[in-house]
Amino acid sequence: MGQARPLTNASTVVVLLQRFQTPTAGTVVGALLVILGGIVSVSGAATPGTLVAIAGFGLILKYRVLPARRERNK
Repeated sequence: MGQARPLTNASTVVVLLQRFQTPTAGTVVGALLVILGGIVSVSGAATPGTLVAIAGFGLILKYRVLPARRERNK
């Protein structure tokens, strides 16, 4: 058996989302990304911080807002 490859941060998030595909998990990870993006942005890296925050908002939209809107419109 070969050694397992170490996971990068992005692949860790993807693996976690695939394992816990629930609205709560997606929302929590999205909120953490928004907070992390804000911290990165304030620390002086505006563009990467903004991109991380946008990814967080995207996860929140995907796992919380859009499914709720679909249920409401049925």
